[in-house]
Amino acid sequence: MKVRFAPSPTGYLHIGNARVALFNYLFALKHKGEFILRIDDTGKEAKVSFEKSIIEDLKWLGLSWDKFFRQSERKEIYDFYFEKLQKKGLVYPCFCTKEELEEEKKKAISSGKPPRYSGKCKKLNPQKIKKLIEIGKPHTWRFSIPPKKRIVFKDLIKGEKSFDTRELGDFIIKRSDGTYTYLFSSVVDDLDMKITHVIRGEDHLSNTPFQILIFEALEHTYPAFAHLPLIKTEEEKPLSKRWTDLYSIRRFREDGFFPEVINTVLFNLGRGEALKKILPLHEMANLFNLSDYKGSGSKFQLDYLKALNRKYILEMDLDALAEKLKDFCSVDVEKEALELIRENATTLSELCFLYRNIILGIYNITLDEEEKEILKDFVSSKKSFEEFVTENKEKKKKIFKTIRKAITGLTYGPPLKDILNFLKEREILRRIEKVLSQ
Repeated sequence: MKVRFAPSPTGYLHIGNARVALFNYLFALKHKGEFILRIDDTGKEAKVSFEKSIIEDLKWLGLSWDKFFRQSERKEIYDFYFEKLQKKGLVYPCFCTKEELEEEKKKAISSGKPPRYSGKCKKLNPQKIKKLIEIGKPHTWRFSIPPKKRIVFKDLIKGEKSFDTRELGDFIIKRSDGTYTYLFSSVVDDLDMKITHVIRGEDHLSNTPFQILIFEALEHTYPAFAHLPLIKTEEEKPLSKRWTDLYSIRRFREDGFFPEVINTVLFNLGRGEALKKILPLHEMANLFNLSDYKGSGSKFQLDYLKALNRKYILEMDLDALAEKLKDFCSVDVEKEALELIRENATTLSELCFLYRNIILGIYNITLDEEEKEILKDFVSSKKSFEEFVTENKEKKKKIFKTIRKAITGLTYGPPLKDILNFLKEREILRRIEKVLSQ
């Protein structure tokens, strides 16, 4: 059993693609199969920097792969299979310009017809084709779709699907620059790598009949297909690359979410019964079934991710959390200090911010005149905080806010009493004197 994840390096890995990668990985793990990472980098927008980030993010999520490929390094293989189609007479050159194709599309739409290619270049005689190629006329290569054929396959999630070739137009498989399109290269890779199951988003469902035709033309059995319902944003919009900045794995990493938490959220999206606790990937794989995801697209809720991440921070072993925070913040972490502040943090970045402010005293603040007077009175009184508050009951609320602000730089956090007990009198006075001198 073999599955693959084939991202295009045209942007950062977002949660939709990460979910597809996770499900393929879990499927392979459960069935003791092979998981392949295949970078679809033949498009003009592909960048090495994005490929690197995708690989880093997948590793951060805990996913590993048995084999790795780049489509840009496989042109000879695509050429080989393309020549097979040529010899069978199943492809033909198309000399139509972008303007001509756009005009044809507009006419079809205005007349109430589907905007598919008319196939006019298919009718060119061999002599005309030869002459146009000889004079260097730019051209693509289209796959010739068989007429009056019904394509029927059973989707492992969507059930039986049927397509009529009369509603499909001959499609491009080779561009004018000699590179191959996704529809063709993906099929060649799948058959060459002996992929048994293609698990991907339902936005690829419309590609499936075209790819099945190529499999059949090359006399190969096509893999089983499973099309997952798409994830929706909190605005109920389908997740796409334009949402990458907001929903990228890279952003969640930088914000200090845990990969185990993200995997759990992705696993639960669209599943009838959510996991009750965060599990390691090998245990998650044992529970994974494609049949659990037959519902409609699920909405990704950031509040749910935050709540689960906060719960994970609260329940995590203190030594393990201290080590995580040390790596994230690049600071030495005291466990006792961590116990004081972790209830107020949702992510590692928030925990780091609290640690720097409350524990290390790294902050800059501006005081108004009333706040300065309260602090000066407190220092000059040489009394304990409790005694000072008792003597100034009418200003109790303001005193609490001012002292908290002066010694942490914040207006929120753990109970002030706990902070005062932790910092001790000497450190409290040092911080107050420091802010007064600024």
